[in-house]
Amino acid sequence: MRNYHLQAFTIIELLVVMVLSAIVISFGYLGYGMVQKNYLGFRSSAVRINESAKLQSALSYDVDNCHYLSGDTKELIFVFEKNKMVTYLFLDKVVIRAEGQVRDTIHAEIKNISLKYGQKPIAGNLGQIIDEILLECNLEGEQEIFSYFKLYPADVLMSQEPVDINNQIR
Repeated sequence: MRNYHLQAFTIIELLVVMVLSAIVISFGYLGYGMVQKNYLGFRSSAVRINESAKLQSALSYDVDNCHYLSGDTKELIFVFEKNKMVTYLFLDKVVIRAEGQVRDTIHAEIKNISLKYGQKPIAGNLGQIIDEILLECNLEGEQEIFSYFKLYPADVLMSQEPVDINNQIR
């Protein structure tokens, strides 16, 4: 009979490999947890930036392209050519932009709205035109200030049509 000498790992060698493997796997798991936490933080800030950009873009476009605007601290009304209207409703934690049947909801908590005409604060009479809007808002915990200024041509100032509360042009 022949004696076979089997080459194998000892129990000590196997235990050392298992301990080292457990250490490497635990570092991988901790690294994954840190990456996931950073991703969630990034996603939260990306949502805030997206909401901020959406509000700023919509208001900038509407202020620049409207024929005139009026409103109060709860509602802004933008009147465009051919009697097209866009309204902004400022509720507790959202801003609703309504254009005909289309509604956009922007998650932003408006802290303060300042409306001016000719650098003088106005009381927010819905028939009075506005040339400056200052919004202080809270977007996902971050305080932001938006400022918009509307330059009116002389013919608009001379023939401005008031808007009533029911959003109908008289």
